[in-house]
Amino acid sequence: MDARKRRAEDAAEVSFDEDASNSAEITPLGAGNEVGRSCIIFKYQGKTIMFDCGIHPGYSGLSSLPYLDEVDLTTVDVALITHFHLDHCAAVPYLLTKTRFKGRIFMTHPTKVIYNSLLRDFARLNKGSAPDEQLYSEEDIDASMDKIEVVDFQQTLEITPYRAGHVLGAAMFMVEIAGMRCLYTGDYSRVPDRHLPVIIEATYGVSRHLPREERERHFLNTIHTTVAKQGKVLLPVVALGRAQELLLMLDEYWDKTPQLQKVPIYQASGMMRKAMTVYQTYDHNPFDFRHVTHLNTTKQFDDIGPCVMMATPSGLQSGVSRDVFDAWCDDPRNAVVLCDFAVQKPLRAQVAHISFSAHADFDQTSSFLDSVQPPHIVLVHGEVTEMGRLKNALERGAQALNIDRNVFMPRNNQTVMIEHKPLRVVRLMGRLAEKPPAEGQAARGVLVSVGGTSTASTQLLHPDDLPAYTKLYKGRVTQRQAIQISKSFADIRLALEVMFEGVGGDGTHPVQRSGSASPQREKDKDSRGKGKEPELLEDTIYHAMPCHGNPTPKRLKNTITHAEKDKDSRGKGKEPELLEDAMSFHATPCHAMPCQSNSDTNNHNNPHAEKDKDSRGKGKESELLEDAMSVTVGDHVTVTYHPANASTGLAAHVLVEWEGGKIGDMVADAVVAVLLQ
Repeated sequence: MDARKRRAEDAAEVSFDEDASNSAEITPLGAGNEVGRSCIIFKYQGKTIMFDCGIHPGYSGLSSLPYLDEVDLTTVDVALITHFHLDHCAAVPYLLTKTRFKGRIFMTHPTKVIYNSLLRDFARLNKGSAPDEQLYSEEDIDASMDKIEVVDFQQTLEITPYRAGHVLGAAMFMVEIAGMRCLYTGDYSRVPDRHLPVIIEATYGVSRHLPREERERHFLNTIHTTVAKQGKVLLPVVALGRAQELLLMLDEYWDKTPQLQKVPIYQASGMMRKAMTVYQTYDHNPFDFRHVTHLNTTKQFDDIGPCVMMATPSGLQSGVSRDVFDAWCDDPRNAVVLCDFAVQKPLRAQVAHISFSAHADFDQTSSFLDSVQPPHIVLVHGEVTEMGRLKNALERGAQALNIDRNVFMPRNNQTVMIEHKPLRVVRLMGRLAEKPPAEGQAARGVLVSVGGTSTASTQLLHPDDLPAYTKLYKGRVTQRQAIQISKSFADIRLALEVMFEGVGGDGTHPVQRSGSASPQREKDKDSRGKGKEPELLEDTIYHAMPCHGNPTPKRLKNTITHAEKDKDSRGKGKEPELLEDAMSFHATPCHAMPCQSNSDTNNHNNPHAEKDKDSRGKGKESELLEDAMSVTVGDHVTVTYHPANASTGLAAHVLVEWEGGKIGDMVADAVVAVLLQ
């Protein structure tokens, strides 16, 4: 692949100078300003689609492949194959077995059947080639068949195939992503569907096909005249599609012309013969020929006298058609009738070019686009000169009709960027759907993608409804950060109150302080018969500040009721010893939290607490809790102060805790900034 790896010298992006996140990207990896190795990449809103993956008939081996090394194939979500012609599908086994492609691949039922037979013949033909010329083996084709999925026409799976009218099973693919629809026609005949934008073939440029009746008459007269002069006629064709149609025309004409019935008509393609069974399966079978002889090999052919020989390939670059051409081209009585598009044309024989191609001509292409009126058209699968003429003609036609139209003809590996604002559709589910919001009203909830790219694949749910509609559950993430500090708790509290008090005219923050009771307290009565739990509640200290809008000046009310307790050896009551250092401060906007006491705040915040008793018989958890003091900033951040502890060796520090989220993270950042100062 390294020998092939290159970019077009003047490759450039075409954009509308808009936000790239809303841009669709279309990049030909093949068929850009050329006929062959069709492979188009379409990207939009994180999705990547590959249209077709064929080979170039004018090259061999790795050189015939699309530029697959120019894109990360692991990012391709799906590949869509329009039909079974080699320039559209023959690189598929290589893609599926020799690259890192991990996506899904789709084609229609008839395409998959004929793909299997056609590519086996292709692999056998290249079996004796040099290693770098043989792209894959029949085993690789078997492996690819296991991975290919089939779709029916009009079946919608976020992609919709439409009949292209080119050959049996040929499809156009319409893809819809976030409200943007993109139609890839592949090779087609006129089909009136309406989609945007359009990636369309430009095989015949501005050329026009003659009326059908006139082409048939010219074709039959040319053959009749040649064999009447004892000449031979070579019909190089594609094995599937036009070949069967031409045989029907010849067989019917021979029926009507008795003097020609002694002139044999040979069909020398095994693949063409196999295709008859496919038509029997998926279409009506009109191929009951009376005057056509099928040849297994050219050795069965008696090259004496006039005859008509139909052989593949259509481009005369190799195979039976090239062998027969080389044998007949020196006789002026003989003729070659080209009925399809040919990349390589013969140089030494009289040639009649009568197009029965299933490709659209200029009239079909222009009328199709005029009816669809897509604002963006990307031309592929055409020679650069003819494609340029078609581009100019389409632009002039749009101008005459006052149609807004942008026409692009990118080279291989050149990206076209088309701006499109994605459609965002969200379904309200559960309790949010019980009372839908009014127009312009915000709806808040959890946005859940249920898979796929359709506009109805995203749901908005109340957090409590997640288990009912999804496999998700509501959770809470608490973040903690410890900061060593040398200041006292009073200084810390003052700095936070100054920073977060009255911001933006919100008024003051009421601060509430309360003694924190030990979780190890007992309900047994002391020696005086008084319950210990009420005794603890009596030692509550209240510190209140005025709420927003209250003109009452700041007042401090300290109410301390001390119950008589047994004295310890130091003459001090044991229970008040647990309480006197435990104080909790809460700073919060007055509209969010009323001023009221809270006697057991933040007892759970100390990660260092242990439940084992120390040497004094006192719970370690209680010992640590009595020294921990905290302040809550808003509804989001709690700052807990831990003094230095000689027994544990911990220095004085604060523990900042907050619930993760945009607002919580923002408030926490501000709090940490204050603490670090």
